[in-house]
Amino acid sequence: MRRMLPGEAIRRILAALMHAGAALLCFAYFVGTPTGQALDNAGLGMDLVGMPEAERLQLFDGVRVGAVLALAVLACALGLWALLRRRAAAAAVLALAAVGVVVLAGALRRALMRPELVPGGYDYNTWPSGHVAAACALAVVCLRLLPPGRLRPAAALVAATAVAAASYASATTFAHRPSDTIGGVLLCGAVMALCRAPGRRLRSTWWAWTVTLIIGLASAALLILGPALDPPNAYAWAALGWAAAMGCAACAVLLPESAAPGVQPASPRLRRGDAAASA
Repeated sequence: MRRMLPGEAIRRILAALMHAGAALLCFAYFVGTPTGQALDNAGLGMDLVGMPEAERLQLFDGVRVGAVLALAVLACALGLWALLRRRAAAAAVLALAAVGVVVLAGALRRALMRPELVPGGYDYNTWPSGHVAAACALAVVCLRLLPPGRLRPAAALVAATAVAAASYASATTFAHRPSDTIGGVLLCGAVMALCRAPGRRLRSTWWAWTVTLIIGLASAALLILGPALDPPNAYAWAALGWAAAMGCAACAVLLPESAAPGVQPASPRLRRGDAAASA
C-alpha cells in the first residue's frame, strides 16, 4: 500500500470536520433549542405505515436488530476474505474504527446533557444513537472491504437504505428521537473519514451528492413548510420530513464511499477507466 499524499490527508480531515460540524449543528438545534426539541419530540414514535402500535413495535424492533446483525455478518465475511487476500492490517484498522464509533457514541450520550425546554419525550439525553452509529460503521466497513468494482454504487445505495431503515426503526419504536439517529450517522462519518485507505478516488461522486442534496431539500420542505401550510396534518408532515432527513444523513455518509479507495486492490482496467472519469 502506497504512502498517503498530503492532499489526501487534508481531504480526510476536511471530510471528518464536515461530518463533525453537521453533527454539532444537529445537537445544537434539535437538543438545545425549544423549536428543535418540539420537532424532535414530534418524530418520537412516528408512524408512516399505519399499523397497530403493538404490531408496529414488534416488526420494527426486528428491523432495528436485524439490520445491524445482517451488516455485522456481511462485514465478518468480507473481513475473512480480506484476511485471505493478505489485507489483515487494513481490515483490522476498519474494525477498530467501527468499535471506536460505538464507544464514542456511548461516551457522548452519557456526557452530554439535554435541557428540558419543551415537555414530551424522555427527560434524559439520548443523543446520539449508538445502535444506528454501529449500523452505519458496519455499512462503511462492508463497502470498503468490497472490491472497488462497478457494483460499488449499487452496494452503497443498499447500505444507505439499510442504515436509514435502522434509523426509522429506532424512532418508530420509541428507542430514540430522530435527531439521535442522524447524530449517530454523522458521528460515524466523522470517525470513519479519518481511516480511509490512501489512494485516488475511483470515480466521480457528483451523483452521490446530488441525491443527498435532493433528499435534504425535500426533508427541509416537509419539516418546515408542511406543518405551516397544513396544521391539521402537522404530525404526518413531520414524520415524512424526519424519514427523509434520516435518508439524507445515510446518503451523505455512505454514497460517497462508492468512490473511496478500498482495502481490496482495483483491477488495472478499473483503475485506468475510473481514474480517467474522475479526473
